[in-house]
Amino acid sequence: MIATPGAPTRADIKEVLVRYQSAGIGQLLFFGRAGCEYEYLSERWMDMCADFIELADELGMKVWLYDDYNCPTTYVNGQLTAQGPEYQAKSILAYLDGEQFVYQQHTNPKAGDMLSDTAIDYFVSSTYEAYAARFSQYFGKTILGIFSDEPTQGHLPRKTSWDNRIVVPSYTGIDDDYQELTGRGLADDMRAYLLDNQKDSFWLAYWDLIGKRSRAYLDRLSNWCREHDLVLTGHLYDEHDSYDAVFKNGDPMHVLKGYSFPGMDEIFTETSVKTAEWITLGMVENAIRAVGAG
Repeated sequence: MIATPGAPTRADIKEVLVRYQSAGIGQLLFFGRAGCEYEYLSERWMDMCADFIELADELGMKVWLYDDYNCPTTYVNGQLTAQGPEYQAKSILAYLDGEQFVYQQHTNPKAGDMLSDTAIDYFVSSTYEAYAARFSQYFGKTILGIFSDEPTQGHLPRKTSWDNRIVVPSYTGIDDDYQELTGRGLADDMRAYLLDNQKDSFWLAYWDLIGKRSRAYLDRLSNWCREHDLVLTGHLYDEHDSYDAVFKNGDPMHVLKGYSFPGMDEIFTETSVKTAEWITLGMVENAIRAVGAG
Protein backbone atom coordinates (compact mmCIF):
# COMPACT_ATOMS: atom_id res chain seq x y z
CA MET A 1 0.00 0.00 0.00
CA ILE A 2 1.41 3.37 -1.03
CA ALA A 3 -0.20 6.60 0.18
CA THR A 4 0.10 9.70 -2.00
CA PRO A 5 0.70 12.74 0.24
CA GLY A 6 2.00 16.00 -1.14
CA ALA A 7 2.49 16.33 -4.90
CA PRO A 8 4.39 13.23 -6.06
CA THR A 9 6.18 13.55 -9.38
CA ARG A 10 6.82 10.77 -11.85
CA ALA A 11 10.43 10.65 -10.62
CA ASP A 12 9.26 10.34 -6.99
CA ILE A 13 6.93 7.50 -7.91
CA LYS A 14 9.57 5.64 -9.93
CA GLU A 15 12.04 5.82 -7.01
CA VAL A 16 9.47 4.30 -4.65
CA LEU A 17 8.43 1.55 -7.07
CA VAL A 18 12.04 0.56 -7.74
CA ARG A 19 12.66 0.32 -4.00
CA TYR A 20 9.53 -1.78 -3.53
CA GLN A 21 10.56 -4.07 -6.35
CA SER A 22 14.09 -4.45 -4.96
CA ALA A 23 12.51 -5.60 -1.68
CA GLY A 24 10.61 -8.32 -3.54
CA ILE A 25 7.24 -6.59 -3.69
CA GLY A 26 5.62 -7.15 -7.08
CA GLN A 27 2.13 -5.71 -6.53
CA LEU A 28 1.04 -2.33 -5.20
CA LEU A 29 -2.07 -0.46 -4.18
CA PHE A 30 -1.76 3.32 -4.36
CA PHE A 31 -4.42 5.35 -2.64
CA GLY A 32 -5.26 8.98 -2.02
CA ARG A 33 -5.32 10.05 1.59
CA ALA A 34 -5.69 13.45 3.23
CA GLY A 35 -2.64 15.53 2.38
CA CYS A 36 -2.52 14.86 -1.35
CA GLU A 37 -2.32 18.17 -3.20
CA TYR A 38 -4.02 16.91 -6.37
CA GLU A 39 -7.78 17.29 -6.49
CA TYR A 40 -9.36 13.86 -6.40
CA LEU A 41 -10.40 12.58 -9.87
CA SER A 42 -9.13 15.77 -11.54
CA GLU A 43 -6.99 15.60 -14.68
CA ARG A 44 -3.87 16.06 -12.54
CA TRP A 45 -5.00 13.24 -10.28
CA MET A 46 -5.44 10.97 -13.28
CA ASP A 47 -1.98 11.96 -14.52
CA MET A 48 -0.54 10.81 -11.18
CA CYS A 49 -2.44 7.54 -11.53
CA ALA A 50 -0.99 7.17 -15.02
CA ASP A 51 2.51 7.59 -13.60
CA PHE A 52 1.94 4.73 -11.17
CA ILE A 53 0.35 2.46 -13.76
CA GLU A 54 2.76 3.15 -16.63
CA LEU A 55 5.84 2.82 -14.42
CA ALA A 56 4.52 -0.38 -12.87
CA ASP A 57 3.90 -1.74 -16.35
CA GLU A 58 7.47 -0.89 -17.38
CA LEU A 59 8.84 -2.62 -14.28
CA GLY A 60 6.64 -5.69 -14.68
CA MET A 61 4.70 -4.95 -11.49
CA LYS A 62 0.95 -5.27 -10.90
CA VAL A 63 -1.43 -2.57 -9.68
CA TRP A 64 -4.65 -2.42 -7.65
CA LEU A 65 -6.87 0.67 -7.78
CA TYR A 66 -8.36 2.20 -4.63
CA ASP A 67 -11.94 3.29 -5.28
CA ASP A 68 -12.17 6.44 -3.13
CA TYR A 69 -10.22 9.13 -1.30
CA ASN A 70 -9.70 8.23 2.36
CA CYS A 71 -12.42 5.89 3.59
CA PRO A 72 -15.12 4.67 3.81
CA THR A 73 -15.79 4.03 0.16
CA THR A 74 -18.79 5.58 -1.72
CA TYR A 75 -17.94 9.03 -0.37
CA VAL A 76 -16.12 10.17 -3.57
CA ASN A 77 -14.23 12.65 -1.36
CA GLY A 78 -17.50 14.46 -0.62
CA GLN A 79 -18.65 14.77 -4.22
CA LEU A 80 -21.39 12.16 -3.87
CA THR A 81 -22.94 13.44 -0.66
CA ALA A 82 -22.90 16.99 -2.04
CA GLN A 83 -25.56 15.87 -4.55
CA GLY A 84 -28.19 16.01 -1.80
CA PRO A 85 -30.08 13.89 0.75
CA GLU A 86 -30.99 11.22 -1.80
CA TYR A 87 -27.28 10.39 -2.04
CA GLN A 88 -26.59 10.43 1.72
CA ALA A 89 -26.62 7.42 4.07
CA LYS A 90 -29.92 6.76 5.86
CA SER A 91 -30.57 5.67 9.42
CA ILE A 92 -33.60 5.03 11.62
CA LEU A 93 -33.98 6.78 14.96
CA ALA A 94 -36.66 5.33 17.23
CA TYR A 95 -37.33 6.10 20.89
CA LEU A 96 -40.01 6.58 23.51
CA ASP A 97 -40.71 10.10 24.67
CA GLY A 98 -42.88 9.42 27.66
CA GLU A 99 -45.84 7.53 26.23
CA GLN A 100 -45.20 8.82 22.70
CA PHE A 101 -43.26 6.64 20.25
CA VAL A 102 -41.01 8.56 17.86
CA TYR A 103 -39.92 6.88 14.61
CA GLN A 104 -37.80 8.91 12.17
CA GLN A 105 -35.47 8.43 9.22
CA HIS A 106 -32.34 10.58 9.20
CA THR A 107 -29.60 11.22 6.64
CA ASN A 108 -25.87 11.50 7.28
CA PRO A 109 -24.41 14.25 5.06
CA LYS A 110 -20.91 12.88 5.64
CA ALA A 111 -21.52 9.36 4.32
CA GLY A 112 -22.58 8.06 0.93
CA ASP A 113 -25.69 5.90 0.64
CA MET A 114 -24.38 2.54 -0.51
CA LEU A 115 -27.93 1.16 -0.32
CA SER A 116 -29.33 3.64 -2.87
CA ASP A 117 -29.33 2.76 -6.56
CA THR A 118 -29.20 6.46 -7.42
CA ALA A 119 -26.14 7.04 -5.26
CA ILE A 120 -24.36 3.97 -6.59
CA ASP A 121 -25.07 5.05 -10.17
CA TYR A 122 -23.17 8.25 -9.37
CA PHE A 123 -20.39 6.39 -7.56
CA VAL A 124 -19.79 3.95 -10.42
CA SER A 125 -19.92 6.59 -13.15
CA SER A 126 -17.70 9.10 -11.33
CA THR A 127 -15.09 6.60 -10.17
CA TYR A 128 -15.10 3.21 -11.90
CA GLU A 129 -16.07 4.51 -15.32
CA ALA A 130 -13.55 7.36 -14.99
CA TYR A 131 -10.73 4.87 -14.48
CA ALA A 132 -12.01 2.71 -17.32
CA ALA A 133 -12.04 5.69 -19.70
CA ARG A 134 -8.38 6.39 -19.00
CA PHE A 135 -6.81 3.00 -18.22
CA SER A 136 -8.94 0.19 -19.67
CA GLN A 137 -6.03 -0.98 -21.84
CA TYR A 138 -4.29 -2.08 -18.62
CA PHE A 139 -7.30 -3.88 -17.12
CA GLY A 140 -6.67 -7.57 -16.51
CA LYS A 141 -3.00 -7.10 -17.32
CA THR A 142 -1.09 -4.56 -15.26
CA ILE A 143 -4.20 -3.60 -13.27
CA LEU A 144 -5.54 -6.69 -11.50
CA GLY A 145 -8.50 -5.25 -9.65
CA ILE A 146 -10.10 -2.66 -7.42
CA PHE A 147 -9.94 -2.35 -3.63
CA SER A 148 -13.17 -1.26 -1.90
CA ASP A 149 -12.25 0.03 1.54
CA GLU A 150 -14.61 -0.32 4.52
CA PRO A 151 -18.02 0.15 2.87
CA THR A 152 -20.64 0.98 5.48
CA GLN A 153 -24.04 2.62 5.71
CA GLY A 154 -22.74 5.32 8.04
CA HIS A 155 -20.84 5.46 11.31
CA LEU A 156 -23.43 4.51 13.91
CA PRO A 157 -23.38 3.60 17.62
CA ARG A 158 -22.29 0.05 18.32
CA LYS A 159 -25.29 -0.77 20.48
CA THR A 160 -28.83 -1.37 19.32
CA SER A 161 -30.33 0.48 22.26
CA TRP A 162 -29.01 3.05 24.70
CA ASP A 163 -30.96 5.56 26.74
CA ASN A 164 -34.04 3.76 25.44
CA ARG A 165 -33.23 4.65 21.81
CA ILE A 166 -32.54 2.77 18.59
CA VAL A 167 -30.21 4.12 15.89
CA VAL A 168 -29.55 1.72 13.03
CA PRO A 169 -28.67 1.90 9.30
CA SER A 170 -31.57 2.02 6.88
CA TYR A 171 -32.56 2.63 3.28
CA THR A 172 -35.49 4.12 1.43
CA GLY A 173 -38.21 1.46 1.24
CA ILE A 174 -37.10 -0.71 4.15
CA ASP A 175 -40.51 -0.41 5.85
CA ASP A 176 -42.23 -1.95 2.82
CA ASP A 177 -39.59 -4.68 2.51
CA TYR A 178 -39.91 -5.55 6.19
CA GLN A 179 -43.70 -5.69 5.93
CA GLU A 180 -43.46 -8.01 2.92
CA LEU A 181 -40.91 -10.25 4.64
CA THR A 182 -42.56 -10.55 8.05
CA GLY A 183 -46.16 -9.43 7.62
CA ARG A 184 -45.59 -6.89 10.41
CA GLY A 185 -44.77 -3.22 10.65
CA LEU A 186 -41.13 -2.34 11.38
CA ALA A 187 -42.10 0.64 13.51
CA ASP A 188 -44.50 -1.56 15.49
CA ASP A 189 -41.78 -4.11 16.18
CA MET A 190 -39.29 -1.44 17.24
CA ARG A 191 -41.85 0.08 19.61
CA ALA A 192 -42.57 -3.34 21.10
CA TYR A 193 -38.82 -3.88 21.60
CA LEU A 194 -38.38 -0.55 23.36
CA LEU A 195 -41.21 -1.47 25.69
CA ASP A 196 -39.82 -4.98 26.28
CA ASN A 197 -36.31 -5.79 25.06
CA GLN A 198 -37.06 -9.49 25.25
CA LYS A 199 -39.07 -9.01 22.06
CA ASP A 200 -35.89 -8.97 20.02
CA SER A 201 -36.44 -11.71 17.42
CA PHE A 202 -37.40 -9.12 14.78
CA TRP A 203 -33.73 -8.09 14.55
CA LEU A 204 -32.97 -11.28 12.60
CA ALA A 205 -35.24 -10.14 9.78
CA TYR A 206 -34.01 -6.56 9.99
CA TRP A 207 -30.29 -7.33 9.74
CA ASP A 208 -31.03 -9.87 7.01
CA LEU A 209 -32.59 -7.09 4.90
CA ILE A 210 -29.70 -4.68 5.52
CA GLY A 211 -27.15 -7.40 4.77
CA LYS A 212 -28.77 -8.40 1.50
CA ARG A 213 -29.02 -4.77 0.42
CA SER A 214 -25.33 -4.25 1.26
CA ARG A 215 -24.49 -7.44 -0.62
CA ALA A 216 -26.35 -6.09 -3.67
CA TYR A 217 -24.05 -3.04 -3.61
CA LEU A 218 -20.91 -5.18 -3.66
CA ASP A 219 -22.43 -7.56 -6.21
CA ARG A 220 -22.88 -4.63 -8.53
CA LEU A 221 -19.26 -3.55 -8.16
CA SER A 222 -18.05 -7.13 -8.57
CA ASN A 223 -20.11 -7.56 -11.73
CA TRP A 224 -18.69 -4.31 -13.13
CA CYS A 225 -15.18 -5.52 -12.39
CA ARG A 226 -15.87 -8.92 -13.95
CA GLU A 227 -17.11 -7.26 -17.13
CA HIS A 228 -13.85 -5.30 -17.27
CA ASP A 229 -11.48 -8.23 -16.58
CA LEU A 230 -10.87 -7.16 -12.97
CA VAL A 231 -11.64 -8.56 -9.52
CA LEU A 232 -13.12 -6.70 -6.57
CA THR A 233 -11.41 -7.06 -3.23
CA GLY A 234 -11.31 -5.07 0.01
CA HIS A 235 -12.80 -5.42 3.46
CA LEU A 236 -15.78 -4.30 5.51
CA TYR A 237 -16.02 -1.69 8.24
CA ASP A 238 -15.82 -2.95 11.86
CA GLU A 239 -15.49 -6.52 10.64
CA HIS A 240 -13.25 -7.70 13.48
CA ASP A 241 -16.17 -8.62 15.72
CA SER A 242 -19.25 -10.13 14.11
CA TYR A 243 -21.52 -8.21 16.51
CA ASP A 244 -20.02 -4.87 15.47
CA ALA A 245 -20.00 -5.90 11.81
CA VAL A 246 -23.77 -6.36 11.85
CA PHE A 247 -24.33 -2.76 12.94
CA LYS A 248 -22.32 -1.40 10.01
CA ASN A 249 -23.52 -3.55 7.09
CA GLY A 250 -26.18 -5.97 8.26
CA ASP A 251 -25.57 -9.72 8.30
CA PRO A 252 -21.88 -10.00 7.26
CA MET A 253 -22.44 -13.58 6.11
CA HIS A 254 -24.32 -12.06 3.17
CA VAL A 255 -22.12 -9.05 2.57
CA LEU A 256 -18.65 -10.61 2.40
CA LYS A 257 -19.77 -12.84 -0.46
CA GLY A 258 -20.31 -9.74 -2.59
CA TYR A 259 -16.56 -9.42 -3.15
CA SER A 260 -15.23 -11.48 -6.04
CA PHE A 261 -12.03 -11.82 -3.95
CA PRO A 262 -13.18 -11.56 -0.29
CA GLY A 263 -10.70 -10.11 2.18
CA MET A 264 -10.38 -9.04 5.78
CA ASP A 265 -8.22 -6.30 7.26
CA GLU A 266 -7.13 -8.01 10.45
CA ILE A 267 -8.13 -10.92 12.65
CA PHE A 268 -7.26 -10.23 16.26
CA THR A 269 -5.60 -12.94 18.36
CA GLU A 270 -6.11 -11.49 21.85
CA THR A 271 -7.73 -14.66 23.13
CA SER A 272 -7.28 -13.58 26.73
CA VAL A 273 -9.71 -10.72 26.06
CA LYS A 274 -12.26 -12.43 23.87
CA THR A 275 -12.59 -15.28 21.41
CA ALA A 276 -14.60 -13.43 18.75
CA GLU A 277 -11.71 -13.68 16.28
CA TRP A 278 -12.62 -17.34 15.67
CA ILE A 279 -16.10 -16.25 14.58
CA THR A 280 -14.46 -13.56 12.43
CA LEU A 281 -12.17 -16.12 10.81
CA GLY A 282 -15.17 -18.36 10.20
CA MET A 283 -17.05 -15.52 8.48
CA VAL A 284 -14.31 -14.84 5.95
CA GLU A 285 -13.59 -18.56 5.40
CA ASN A 286 -17.29 -19.06 4.65
CA ALA A 287 -17.16 -16.27 2.07
CA ILE A 288 -13.99 -17.61 0.48
CA ARG A 289 -15.50 -21.08 0.13
CA ALA A 290 -18.69 -19.67 -1.36
CA VAL A 291 -16.91 -17.46 -3.88
CA GLY A 292 -14.03 -19.85 -4.61
CA ALA A 293 -11.36 -17.19 -4.13
CA GLY A 294 -9.98 -14.88 -1.45
